[in-house]
Amino acid sequence: MLICPYEGVLVALHAFIKKTPKTPDEDLALARKRQKELNT
Repeated sequence: MLICPYEGVLVALHAFIKKTPKTPDEDLALARKRQKELNT
């Protein structure tokens, strides 16, 4: 689960099942996009 703080609470940006130790780039990109949407 990828989370970030926002206005005093933690917001879940994306949840997924990891099958390898590395977080897939697509999942990171989606979480970053959602985080930017929160901050605008």
